[in-house]
Amino acid sequence: MSDLEPQLYQDLLEGYEAPMRLVGYNATRARLLLDQHPPVEAARRLLEGEDWTTGLTRLWEHRLLRYSAEYIVLYPRYEALFTESERSTARRRLADLGQEPPNE
Repeated sequence: MSDLEPQLYQDLLEGYEAPMRLVGYNATRARLLLDQHPPVEAARRLLEGEDWTTGLTRLWEHRLLRYSAEYIVLYPRYEALFTESERSTARRRLADLGQEPPNE
């Protein structure tokens, strides 16, 4: 496990918990993946497929894309954990929804 993975886990967990607190949105799939897989694998599974997920759409509806896996994997500190293809998918999905990537 990379030294970054505990922080990634915390960021992904906050990405699940904050929408629940703020708007009552329960991202069941994201939580299940986080419980069953290491954080990098959980994020990769959330990025799978060509289209964005229902969860990403719900976060967009509530203006909470900053809590999405797509947003989190684009933090510069996690660049080494994800391929350029995975990061490109995340960037494209956010751009399609009008969200700038993080510039941490």
